[in-house]
Amino acid sequence: MNDFIITPFESVRTNSEMFRLDATFDSINQEWGEASKILIDNILRQTTEYRSACELIYENQGKKLKAVVCNKHTNPTLNGLPVFSAESIAAWKEQYDDAGNQYSGLK
Repeated sequence: MNDFIITPFESVRTNSEMFRLDATFDSINQEWGEASKILIDNILRQTTEYRSACELIYENQGKKLKAVVCNKHTNPTLNGLPVFSAESIAAWKEQYDDAGNQYSGLK
């Protein structure tokens, strides 16, 4: 399984690559080569490329990386905790319990 490290609002680091939010389509392709698959959506004005078990989604037709989606074959970690473990979810819920129930997305 691929271990990925998520830095919120900043980047996703794979085993060999780092994808920084706000990077351009051209800069990612220049640094890491051509993606295995590229989809261009002219209605939503976004470009999606598939590489390293991730979807990289750019807005304004490649001007800015706005999202990185890790697929089910990855093991993403956030603040050193595995994202998909029950223990991690419980730890994050406990950490943010003081925000009140109306703001909790970890129910």
